[in-house]
Amino acid sequence: MADYFENKISDAGIKFEKDKDINKQNKELFHFAILQSNRQKSLELYIETWSKFRKPFFHNPTIKIILLVLTLTLTTLAVIGFIKNR
Repeated sequence: MADYFENKISDAGIKFEKDKDINKQNKELFHFAILQSNRQKSLELYIETWSKFRKPFFHNPTIKIILLVLTLTLTTLAVIGFIKNR
């Protein structure tokens, strides 16, 4: 993900400095120092990068189907209840 972000900001012509750390959980952390004048564009590129690599909230298709059926059932019951109480 950091390499993709680095390529995006390089392609956009934004000058930056990059640093790498290792945290207590032995995971690599990448730090990018970008001028304040390029902040808005770099944030847009960061959000684009983050959305490309994020995991879906419900990644299991079974959970998606169950939620869809539950939503349709509750909506149908709400409509039936509304019609009967008129």
